Amino acid sequence: MSMIIKKRQLVIATLVLALGAAIFINWYYSGPKAEVTGLKTETTTGGESVKNIDSKEGDMLGDAQYVNSTNVASSDYFAEARLKRSAAHDEALEALNDIIKDSSSKSEAVKEAEKKLNEIADSYKKEANIENLIKAKIKGDCIAVINDKNAEIIVEKGMLNDSTVVLIKEIVLKQTDLPAENVIIIDLSY
Repeated sequence: MSMIIKKRQLVIATLVLALGAAIFINWYYSGPKAEVTGLKTETTTGGESVKNIDSKEGDMLGDAQYVNSTNVASSDYFAEARLKRSAAHDEALEALNDIIKDSSSKSEAVKEAEKKLNEIADSYKKEANIENLIKAKIKGDCIAVINDKNAEIIVEKGMLNDSTVVLIKEIVLKQTDLPAENVIIIDLSY
C-alpha cells in the first residue's frame, strides 16, 4: 500500500513540475514586451526596403522582419563554401583510404597516400584554427582554404581595412609555414 502512495506522490509531483514549467514558458513568451533596439530601414540597389538592426525601438521580439539580403547572401555563401570544401576533403580522404586499404596497392603508393592523408588532416586543423581566430578578432565571417602553396582567406564584405588585413596575415602566418606573398585575402563581393 505504501508503494502505491509513493508512486502516486511521484506522479503528482511530476505533474506539478510540468505545470509550473508550462506556466513559466507561457509567461516568458507572452509576458512583458521584449524590445528590439535599433531597427533602421535601408534601400538596396534593387530598390527593396529592408530592416537592419540599428535604431528603432518598440518592435516585439519574434515579429516578422525583412533582413538585409546582403547579409543573408553572405552567410549562405559561407555555409555553401564550407559544405563544398568538406565534400572535397571527404572525397580526397575516401580516395586515399581506398589506396591504403587496397591489398594490390604498391607500398610506395600506400606511403604516399598516408602522407597525403596526414597533410589533409593538418590542413583541416589549420583552416579551422585560422577561421576561428579571424572570426574572434574581426567579428565577421570568413572561410580559409589552404593547399600546399597558398592560403586563401575569404572575408565577409565590409570587414577588410588596413588593420584587419595585417591581422589576418599575421594569423595565417602563425598557423602555417607559408610565405606572406602566398597569403591571399579576398573581400566577399556581395
